[in-house]
Amino acid sequence: EHDARTFFHGGDARPSDAFDDVGDRYDIDLGVLAFGSSGMIPDKETGEPTYTKWYSDENMAAEAAAQLELDRLVPTHWDMWKGLTADPCALRPHVRSHPYPERLEILEIGDRTSL
Repeated sequence: EHDARTFFHGGDARPSDAFDDVGDRYDIDLGVLAFGSSGMIPDKETGEPTYTKWYSDENMAAEAAAQLELDRLVPTHWDMWKGLTADPCALRPHVRSHPYPERLEILEIGDRTSL
């Protein structure tokens, strides 16, 4: 937390009761949450492609943003890993069903935003 703004980075966390506590305690201007990486990843032992789901799906990301009462949500990890992709635009109808976040902000690797 800073005098001017509050930033929250959720790491790889999914929705939890702790997010309710954080949302009640802080007025979070910008929150970053891992979102939507799923795809076919080679199994470490066999090398065969195996469906893998990491991070939050649309429902979980929207729930976490609502728990945290985020003003702005920036989803991350959605296009970072080879073989894993997701469309962050798919979050729009999910976040609209909650009072928070007030705004969904989609950034690509290398983009910038202000706090």
